[in-house]
Amino acid sequence: MDRDEEGVAVRRWMKLGFVLIILGFLVGFSQIQDMKNGVASGHYNRALEHLHVAYVFILAGTAITCFFGFGGMFKRTIFSLLPKSHTSVPLDEPSDTVPPKPLSDFSASIRDGWDSIPVELKLAFFVLFDAAYGLRYQSGILSLLIYGDPLWMFQFFEFILSSMYVLYWMLNNLKGWIRTVAIISSPFIILLIFAFCLEQLFVGQETTVSPTFRLTSVLFTGFYWAAAYLAIAVGLTLTYKVQRFGNFAQAETMLFGAYVGFTIMWSPFFYTLVGGEKVLNIDVKKDEVLTWDLLFWACVTGFVLTGLLGVLIDRLIYSRFRKRHALPQAMMIASLGVAMILRGILYLRYGADQYLFVPDVDWRLTTSRTEFSGESVPSLFGIKLWPSWMNQTIRFRFGERTAEKSHGDMDQIACIEAGKPDNFSSSWDSDSGICNVMEYLPFREMADSSYFLQHTKAALIIGVFAAVILLILMLNMTRLGRQMRAVADNPDLAASSGINVERVHMTSAFLAAGISGFGGVLFGMYVRVNPNVGLTILLPAFSVIILGTLGSIRGALIASVIIGMVRAISAPVLISAGSKLDRPSYAAFEEAMPYLFLIGVLMLMPKGLGYALENWQIERARKNQGSVFSLQNTGLLILLIICLLKFSWFGFILWGILIFWFYLLRHIKVGYSDTPSLPELPYVGDQFRRFSSLQKLSIFVAAAFQIVLVSILDDRISGVGTAYYLVDFIFVILSVFGLILLYSSIASYISDYSKIFGPSTGLSSEHKKQLLVLGLAGSVFVYLVDYLVAGRGTIYLITDVIFLLLEVSGLVLVVIMLFLSRPELTGLFNDLGTKLKALTEVQKWASILGGVAFTAFVYFLDTITSGSGIIYYVIDLLYLVFLLLGIFAVANTIAKSKAEISHRLNLFFILIAGLLLYFEDTIEPGLVRDTESKMYVKELAYLFLVLSFKDLTRLIFGAFSSLTELISQNESFRNLKEQALTTLRPFPLLFGIILFLYVPFDQIKMLGLFFILYSINPLTDFVSKIAENLQRNFWGGILPASKAQYGRSSERGSWITFAFFLVLLMYLSWWLPSVTNFTKSMQISRIIVLVCAFSILAISLNLHTGITG
Repeated sequence: MDRDEEGVAVRRWMKLGFVLIILGFLVGFSQIQDMKNGVASGHYNRALEHLHVAYVFILAGTAITCFFGFGGMFKRTIFSLLPKSHTSVPLDEPSDTVPPKPLSDFSASIRDGWDSIPVELKLAFFVLFDAAYGLRYQSGILSLLIYGDPLWMFQFFEFILSSMYVLYWMLNNLKGWIRTVAIISSPFIILLIFAFCLEQLFVGQETTVSPTFRLTSVLFTGFYWAAAYLAIAVGLTLTYKVQRFGNFAQAETMLFGAYVGFTIMWSPFFYTLVGGEKVLNIDVKKDEVLTWDLLFWACVTGFVLTGLLGVLIDRLIYSRFRKRHALPQAMMIASLGVAMILRGILYLRYGADQYLFVPDVDWRLTTSRTEFSGESVPSLFGIKLWPSWMNQTIRFRFGERTAEKSHGDMDQIACIEAGKPDNFSSSWDSDSGICNVMEYLPFREMADSSYFLQHTKAALIIGVFAAVILLILMLNMTRLGRQMRAVADNPDLAASSGINVERVHMTSAFLAAGISGFGGVLFGMYVRVNPNVGLTILLPAFSVIILGTLGSIRGALIASVIIGMVRAISAPVLISAGSKLDRPSYAAFEEAMPYLFLIGVLMLMPKGLGYALENWQIERARKNQGSVFSLQNTGLLILLIICLLKFSWFGFILWGILIFWFYLLRHIKVGYSDTPSLPELPYVGDQFRRFSSLQKLSIFVAAAFQIVLVSILDDRISGVGTAYYLVDFIFVILSVFGLILLYSSIASYISDYSKIFGPSTGLSSEHKKQLLVLGLAGSVFVYLVDYLVAGRGTIYLITDVIFLLLEVSGLVLVVIMLFLSRPELTGLFNDLGTKLKALTEVQKWASILGGVAFTAFVYFLDTITSGSGIIYYVIDLLYLVFLLLGIFAVANTIAKSKAEISHRLNLFFILIAGLLLYFEDTIEPGLVRDTESKMYVKELAYLFLVLSFKDLTRLIFGAFSSLTELISQNESFRNLKEQALTTLRPFPLLFGIILFLYVPFDQIKMLGLFFILYSINPLTDFVSKIAENLQRNFWGGILPASKAQYGRSSERGSWITFAFFLVLLMYLSWWLPSVTNFTKSMQISRIIVLVCAFSILAISLNLHTGITG
């Protein structure tokens, strides 16, 4: 293309720019005239939007005209400012390089870019625009077919689904760290999509919705729902992870734990003597002192008994399915039957009444709460554990954001004055003499608020999350956890490796049921429970494990928090939106919002959060970036939390500065040949290399001065309005520019550091030690002299300044020598670790015990040696140094002797014993209240301490196994055992005896008698043979010979079986007692309706399964 064609293309673009400018002026001028002449209050916002569109047209036309009209001048100006290495060949000289594409190819590139967009994405953008336009202006394509409330409902879902597809396409096409950031922020993007959709909806409805969010309340409510769902979801996830089926009975196991807590609450064992009479804790008068013994033992008992229930169900039911290699779907349906049985047992024993677990009446008082407000914030070691900005109430306004008031007591002058303030406008109706004042409300308002967290709610949140975190640590750090993960990955390979697969299944069943039972006890403290409550939590728990990826406990933990927060956030929005749309029942959709959010997230990550997190960790491992949950990352997270709690939002800046210095100390290396280096910014680093050292120093000082000056001006200049917003924006730009200059000057000046550190690189290790000791001793000596030389006057002030400079110089020398001695220090620690590993086990234990004794002896000397004066101050300093050395020696030896320690000691049992002894005064009933009941806490602690010595336990169990082996070698005993096992089944017999003797219900006693009879093998074999013969004769009499062998599995046999159970159901329905014929007809009609509904569902399920598999 020659110069003339290029000029034609430029003129076309300039014409387009002029057309946009003229169109914008025409639209804007007409709207301004209309607004001057007066606009109805309901259409004022619409006219303002048209005026904004006109401004956009004018700005776009001006940008296009300037770019193409002055493009050549801009090009020459920019190229003249760039360095020679970046400039192109002068425009008036010939060149062999490929010339840049002419400007006319810009339209062709736009067409190529448009053609490269997939058709599905174009359709999604079109649907998105149609939905947004239809919601805002109550029109669109769907308005041709439907109208009224169904129109905006369809357009709402149209907007959500199309925007989800656009977000899904973007996440799949992004690469690198941008994609990682986008995936992490996708939940917030989905919330923004919902917010924008609400904005368009209520603008179209010409109304304003103002949901109010109390931040602390939303946070703790979200965590409450997360804990309630997680108590079931963690059991579901663990069961699926190891046994690969969905356990529908998990909610009932949680309720079993809750009813264990109720039973212990009613137990006469936990009583208080009041006036010589035994009174239950729930009946004792309040004394505003919380007691923890009943809560502790209820949680422990709930965990243990519910875990044993899980093991019993697994042994009786699920293990039989595993032996027959049943499908996971069959085990899932069996779990549904188990859930119905457990729910029926709870109904039989406790009825349909709702109960609340009250460990102490003081737990239900209004004073048993923690306040979160500006005046009262929980703190620890002087650090506020709650940021002040969380004690806020935020109100968002979606829609018109206007408030109109009519005043009949104003004259025209007063009406004009009423519209002059900011965010106000007024109009005078001359016919009626009424002044309409319009207030334009802000989109967001914030105000201080307070929140009171009930201790019962906090107990549920802390207890469930702590249990799940401990489970995650157990799965990742213990031998049992590794065995469970091996069985989950490949049971056959795990069994061939020597792992007892059935024992692992029992352990997983115990943990899954036990944690749910533990959560049920805490759940019953805050919510009234009946046997039907489990169904309301089970389905959200399934949504949690699906969102978090089936089998991923970390994914379930994250997903529960997300689901809980979505429910807590959606409640205020639905309540306010329902009232404005004359649909108060919309508040009930609070339970459905997590599922809608789940659909949106699964469109982006079909396999859930846990799968995405696992893949992310795999990618980090491939790139040698370490684990996400490494010690370094955990420390950085804790540092960030401390910075935020202590310094609010400024903590982000402080955290970034600390990370920057950590990076410097870790990556800067000083040697003979290499020089320190930092990543440099593109182009800016090239420019700084051309400057001299003095110029770099000048830029550093100027940038630091600019940052300080801008900070002072930003603090002094504040206000409300567009001008102040513009000034704040300029201050931000100047601060960022100053930080860039500051960083670039440091990065470019590092190469000059070799002139400073160059001579120091030739120092030997002995010289570094001498300089280190000299700096430290000099600082201490100067400090002692400064302490002795004290007085008032100019001479003493000058002396103090000199001493301060000397102390600082000594400390700087110490820091520099430590920095230069990093290789020696690293080598020293490595040598120490190597020597510790080379020690024998006896020497390692001697080192640990000696270090503990040395530390205890120094601490004892420190306690008995006390006084005032510089001598005692020096002695205390020496004691502190010795204590730190002793603790370091013990910790380092333990870290290098983990295998020997774990072989000899059970650290978990030691921890339990220590906690029992420490909290004995809190959990021992006899020490908490006036009672004779005793739980033997101290004795249990000593028992755990004894069992923590693995050599002793190995000796005891070894002797027991030797005794059993000796007994089993006796031929008479072996024959007796074989005869007994041939005649009886021990586990059903024991279970039946327990039910028959110790359960006070006749129906359960009959069930126990059934288990006793079932345990007799000859009887069961005889009955089974008779049943088999009867079944064979029955099917042979009513079916052809070719189909008789299939029995009820054949088509006709299945219909006959169905007819038999239907007749049995009709008989039971007729047998049910009833008062009148009307109630009898209601019972029968209800059963008929249920049978019809279940028949339709079964036929549909079979049809769907037969077609799709």
